[in-house]
Amino acid sequence: PGRGRRDAGTARGMASIRDQELAFKRAIEAHAREYFSHASAREFELSLRETLAAHGAMASDDVAGERTKAGLEAHVVKRLICAALDRGARERELVSQVFCELHSSAALDADDFERGFDRVLAEVADLKLDFPQALEECGTFLARAVADDVVSVTYLEQACARDGYGQGAEVARKVKVTLEDPGGEARVRNAWGGPEGYNASNARTEMRKIIDEYLISGDGAEAERRLRALNMPFYHHELVKKALNLAIVHSIITPNIVEKIIRLLKYLGRSSFVNGSQMAKGFARTATTLKDLSLDVPKAPEVFSDLVARAKSAGLLPTGL
Repeated sequence: PGRGRRDAGTARGMASIRDQELAFKRAIEAHAREYFSHASAREFELSLRETLAAHGAMASDDVAGERTKAGLEAHVVKRLICAALDRGARERELVSQVFCELHSSAALDADDFERGFDRVLAEVADLKLDFPQALEECGTFLARAVADDVVSVTYLEQACARDGYGQGAEVARKVKVTLEDPGGEARVRNAWGGPEGYNASNARTEMRKIIDEYLISGDGAEAERRLRALNMPFYHHELVKKALNLAIVHSIITPNIVEKIIRLLKYLGRSSFVNGSQMAKGFARTATTLKDLSLDVPKAPEVFSDLVARAKSAGLLPTGL
């Protein structure tokens, strides 16, 4: 009977720990959503400290008189990365910034971050099921953490050869190569648009790259993924305008570019990812530039008319527009 009571007590204790971890994870996810809205790393830090205290992550050790941990801190790193993977470049940049804040303020220490990245690397193959870009993006998070001295180079080197990581070890090895390349650290720091995240200026640059690479590869899914990562749906009209302008300017030497651009826009508009309002605004903005475009491309109005007709036929624009 005594053993049965002990076993029941152990089971209740384990269930309590699981419940505590689940509640903690949900709290971190809620803090992440708030942080993505207000973008104050300091405010996130204060909220995290309150949550850690409330969930008993930091407790008094009566024997040693030192602070001990319940192991919840490592969840912060993984939950923030997962929350950002579900968003875009702005949020990923914000997470890297808050890692620096949490490290410099000692809200989380080096061990917390390393254990957090241990979780991410060990589970990156599973993360890929929900986030197809997980390998690349988790690598960027790790590279940025090393560049910002949030985790050590020694940790990265150990991660490259650690058993049990699976694809995570390969992610770490690629990070090591990237950081050792000339200019690698600078590329890592600007992977998500730099300290300010993606603003209109660097979003325009990224949109041009998306269009150029689509014209080479014809991969609409990749173009949509990269546009989605920008997380700027209110600015999709800029991509439409750039694509149309490119089609007009290059129509003389590349006749099939009109068809390719319409195919790209059709792919992006097929499920209203680029909605009708943004599509129409992009066409309207292009119409206002036809006079200037005609100076270099005399047939610009004709090419634009062809683009409009094709767009209407594809259901991208109202037929009565």
